[in-house]
Amino acid sequence: MIGIGVDIGGTFVKLYVMNERGEIIRKEKMETSYEHGAEGFLRRIAAFVNQIKTQYPDQKVAVGVGGGLILNKELYQGSNGTAGEIGHTKIASTKTGPQCGCGARGCLEAFVGTIGIRRRVMEGILQHPQSILAQMVQKEQDFKIELVSRAAEQGCPLALKIWEDTGFFLGVGIANVVLVLDVDTVVLTGGVSGAAKYFLPAAENVLHHQQIQTPFKKVRLMVSRDPNIGGVGAAMYAIDQELKK
Repeated sequence: MIGIGVDIGGTFVKLYVMNERGEIIRKEKMETSYEHGAEGFLRRIAAFVNQIKTQYPDQKVAVGVGGGLILNKELYQGSNGTAGEIGHTKIASTKTGPQCGCGARGCLEAFVGTIGIRRRVMEGILQHPQSILAQMVQKEQDFKIELVSRAAEQGCPLALKIWEDTGFFLGVGIANVVLVLDVDTVVLTGGVSGAAKYFLPAAENVLHHQQIQTPFKKVRLMVSRDPNIGGVGAAMYAIDQELKK
């Protein structure tokens, strides 16, 4: 039996094929492109899955998208199977906050997702056109998250502020989850987590300064050593669900 995990990020889509022993037998990466619309994007992913089904004709293939809540050592799905949409919890006004890709305003994702970070970078560049980050973006003629980290490494005040603000917004979102669920561990993963050394202190500062401290006394804010763990987890979850049938 195999499982396929699809980790859809703002910059790249990472796809993993795993066996029952947890071994990665194939992995692919492609750019997150909506050039041909949402349907065209999904067709690209479907083509990959169909290719795998052709290579493993005797196997049952299930597909999962990583991300969610682990409660009592189990993936919690909720009554509709959509639990874990933390990125669409609101941390700003639903009328005047920045618009999220889902169409709503004020979502956490609109601040700390790739598109949200890009928006804040472009706003910052307009105010600081001579900054190191502005020069990098102009040279590349495109935006990539890694540019913010590269500029931060060179001490660019704008890039450092972008990451500090990212940590603050993320901290607010995490605090909301902790207050509701009283979880003991929050693990950050994905491409943006690679810049944790720049934004994690600000996120931790938000948690440390909550007025109601009881839920935060034991919570651990961690960064996965494998930024691709979302796709790996999705593949393993697909296998686990098939085995339970």
